[in-house]
Amino acid sequence: RQTTGLGTVAMDGIIIDLSKFSTLGSGQYKGATDSVNSHGVAGKGKFVYCADYTGCRIGVGELSEEENRIVNRQDLTLDIQEDLKKNAGIDFSDGTYYLHGENLLVDGDYLYVLTNVNKNSQWDNYQPSYLIKYYINPNGKLEYFTHTTMGLNTDTVRIDKFNNHIFTTAIGGYQNYGNPNEKTSLDFAEIDKYGLFGTSGPIKIPQNVKDAHAATGTLDEQAD
Repeated sequence: RQTTGLGTVAMDGIIIDLSKFSTLGSGQYKGATDSVNSHGVAGKGKFVYCADYTGCRIGVGELSEEENRIVNRQDLTLDIQEDLKKNAGIDFSDGTYYLHGENLLVDGDYLYVLTNVNKNSQWDNYQPSYLIKYYINPNGKLEYFTHTTMGLNTDTVRIDKFNNHIFTTAIGGYQNYGNPNEKTSLDFAEIDKYGLFGTSGPIKIPQNVKDAHAATGTLDEQAD
């Protein structure tokens, strides 16, 4: 990606197709999407999806072999907050919410999206993050499928899938200088047989692990 630093102006990103990289310079696609400050990128087929931190949207690009360009598919751009209002029935009217696109994971025909959430501030007062699952239509259009909530302040974290579980980490709120965060967490979301999210929440640290660290004081009681 390229960014102005403020992340407010779309600039060309570069995608390198490693299968065509035997000749120096080949397989490179340049172009911009509606994501001006991408914190995460994922692809399926000829479509590339970018999680925009600044505008909390998913920018969509289509790889054009004829032009060797990433063509901005503005018609497929998705505003995450508006989509959650419309399709998940989430009410954001009790304050000013700032959602930030953080990362993406493609799994088969589905795209998982993680968004950071701040209320009445862009830098503190963190709310539970949203993990959203979209169906990827053959034409690249994203269709809301389900969502759940994860930890506080999921800044630039990975989305990992193991069997029928999604895992993410969270800083636990505003990142304190020189002090631990009481709500730091490793969170999970279970995927049921219908592909919907079931049980989710922070992982509990086993008692034997807590016992092993009790003498050193390296494991805080907030891990309960």
